[in-house]
Amino acid sequence: MTAIIGVLAGCIPPPNAADPQVRTAITRCWNPTGQVWLTFDDYGTAANVNGLIDVLVRNNVRARFFPIATWAQANPWLLVRMAQAGQELGNHTYDHADFSRLSDAQIGWEIDNGVGHSPDGAKLIRPPDGGAAFTQRVSNIAAQRDYRICFWTVDTRDWTGASAAAIIGAVRYGSAFTPPVFAGGVVLMHMQAPHTLEALQGVIDAVRARGLQLAPIH
Repeated sequence: MTAIIGVLAGCIPPPNAADPQVRTAITRCWNPTGQVWLTFDDYGTAANVNGLIDVLVRNNVRARFFPIATWAQANPWLLVRMAQAGQELGNHTYDHADFSRLSDAQIGWEIDNGVGHSPDGAKLIRPPDGGAAFTQRVSNIAAQRDYRICFWTVDTRDWTGASAAAIIGAVRYGSAFTPPVFAGGVVLMHMQAPHTLEALQGVIDAVRARGLQLAPIH
């Protein structure tokens, strides 16, 4: 597993999506460490996004944001703020199209027109809603662009309007929909979800209460 996860950058062959170790690596976003990664998808208001960044910086936590490009193009200053605050930026496609319904060429276009950067050299693409994330077809198209597929290990389901307490509980204890956070895990949240900002400090505290480390800014 360490050897598989360790190959992150450069022109690399597409991973075998049928390999159980590769599927685990995709689920963990190719996270090569035991640190927990917090991730935020889609889009959000300036107040929400700035608030999330404020909490992350206050707690010395480096998260990974996966904005859709249509929102990012309309809010470039928020991407600048993410970068200046030491946050990572992943690709979440141009307009959140479902990969399972697209042709190879359309998927390639969605990736090519997404936004993203990663100072550590790991280029990550998160298919909208996780669609087709574990298929060889999508792995091949992503690898042609030096991207790896990024899924998650903890789904907070914050997009449903879940309360802050439910979001925190899903991370710390798990739920009917997700296991609890574990070392090297990846927590899925959304910038636009109504109670995620309210829950974020509790999410950070819940990860640390389980004796786990979050990716630091410094």
